[in-house]
Amino acid sequence: VGSGPAGLFAALQLATDGARVTLVERGEPVERRGRDIGRLMASRKLQLESNFCFGEGGAGTWSDGKLTTRIGRNAKDVRAVLRTFVRHGAPREILTQGSPHLGTDGLIGILKSLRTRLAELGVELRFGTRLADFDVRDGRIVGARVVETATGRFEALPADAVIAAAGHSADDVYDALDRAGAALEAKPVAVGFRVEHPQAAINGLAYGDLAARVVTGNARTDRANRLAHGDGAPGPALPVAAYRLAADDVGGAGGGG
Repeated sequence: VGSGPAGLFAALQLATDGARVTLVERGEPVERRGRDIGRLMASRKLQLESNFCFGEGGAGTWSDGKLTTRIGRNAKDVRAVLRTFVRHGAPREILTQGSPHLGTDGLIGILKSLRTRLAELGVELRFGTRLADFDVRDGRIVGARVVETATGRFEALPADAVIAAAGHSADDVYDALDRAGAALEAKPVAVGFRVEHPQAAINGLAYGDLAARVVTGNARTDRANRLAHGDGAPGPALPVAAYRLAADDVGGAGGGG
């Protein structure tokens, strides 16, 4: 349950060992997820099951793909994960870098390659399918009940074992585990936050009287900047890079492939 790093690697290892695996993911494949995130940023239209938190690759897919570990960079399992990333398109440099990261652009291709490999191994991939509850018999989980987001259709999936590889935002999965009698333990987490300011305000602080001459190439941003600072001092435009989500380029929609 879940196609973040834990779910993907669990499915890959089990399928490689010959097990029959069904991978259930409430969100969408990375291509469609990218488009959903692009719409969210452009028009504030949120897809509840396909966004920054949910979808193929997990929450980290749109968080630059930093590779960190607390069990040692040279541990056998860590090296195996890094080599798997390289086999699926990651640069070989991550095998030797002290603080490697994959980047969102790179992760998209890696995830598509991993998906292809899982399918080759016979893994049944169920995107747009959310865990509703666990089937419990004699105190043991013997399967899962899932629901298709698009149709609302419920289905029972019997299983010898269920791996709950849900991310931090899938609190309904933890509720289901609690109902099933699983032992749950609260652990401390590190919480970060980002403070965002309007680009026009940043331009004013950084460039003062020249702020009106800043041009990012983003029509909406530049229009807001002109409204805030007027015509400003005469002279050539100041080209300043604008931040664009990698989602703009998923599937070639933004020309980046």
